[in-house]
Amino acid sequence: MTRRYGTAINCMDGSVQGAVRKFMKRKYGLTHVDKITAKGPVRKLSQKVDREDLRHLYWMLEVTDMLKTSIENHGSRIVAIAAHHQCAGNPTTRKRQIKQLRRARRTVEKIIRSFRLNFEVKIILLWINDHCMPREISSLPTQYFAAIA
Repeated sequence: MTRRYGTAINCMDGSVQGAVRKFMKRKYGLTHVDKITAKGPVRKLSQKVDREDLRHLYWMLEVTDMLKTSIENHGSRIVAIAAHHQCAGNPTTRKRQIKQLRRARRTVEKIIRSFRLNFEVKIILLWINDHCMPREISSLPTQYFAAIA
């Protein structure tokens, strides 16, 4: 059996980790999902790095190192960045978290480009609702966004 890896940048909240892993395995035919967790990671990934904020800088370096290991050593070709309903580490609205997800994608794209890979890595954005159901942001209907405005 061929091993197929993906990577999930996800909240440390254990109630959403299994849902993200299961979604990725089912939708993308993965056998393994490497986890990069923190409290409210989309907030951190969407912020500009202030070189004076050593904790944030260190965290970004850790994320970069974990992504590099997952992609280069495990062969991950898909990275999910997830945010979820009632995040204690990022207590803000769904609308704001979705904006943060989009900014986080740009940050992760820059990180991955810095690896100078000779293959593509797909990045998906996931919103986990109050029923722990992940949905890809691009697959959410327009009225879903209108409802959260």
